Amino acid sequence: PITGLPPHDEVTLSALLCVYHQAGRLQWSKVPLRLTTRELSSLTADALFGRPGLICSEYPLFYRTDEELKARGGMKPDLLLVDHQRRWAIFVEAKIGAGETHKKDSFGGQFGRYAMVLTESGIQETYLIVLTSAAFIERNPPWYVNELRSAVSRYSTDGRLKAFVVMWEDVIKAIVPQGVPGT
Repeated sequence: PITGLPPHDEVTLSALLCVYHQAGRLQWSKVPLRLTTRELSSLTADALFGRPGLICSEYPLFYRTDEELKARGGMKPDLLLVDHQRRWAIFVEAKIGAGETHKKDSFGGQFGRYAMVLTESGIQETYLIVLTSAAFIERNPPWYVNELRSAVSRYSTDGRLKAFVVMWEDVIKAIVPQGVPGT
């Protein structure tokens, strides 16, 4: 929106997604949510992203203690969505390649850290979403979905934290071009 240049990494893609979301240029009802089994859920992204709330890209994980710093320091979900009353919160982690997810650390990797923060937040309705390319999800073994499923089962024994997979290809198709009537 400022330079006219295309995004080139997860940070710039997430920032652009944030801007398009706030501008109302994403038709979330056209974006399917997939389960961590890779199957389509019965929901579209509108069920989560279509609600009024706040959105922030590259959200830093705050901490009180040295132990929390060890678990959270330097970790930044690519997007945070949260409603004004803290009834629901969503962390979205955008993946565009085989970057490091710290999956072998004692916290269960990047997704484990995010799951831990969400489940400890006291917010009743929480979601952890990986946003990636269909090519990474459709391969065998798939990238990211097993780590996501493992993190959620480890930290959300009561099942309140929900996990979904969203495809970049679906999000890009759902962008309303600038200048279309009604946008």
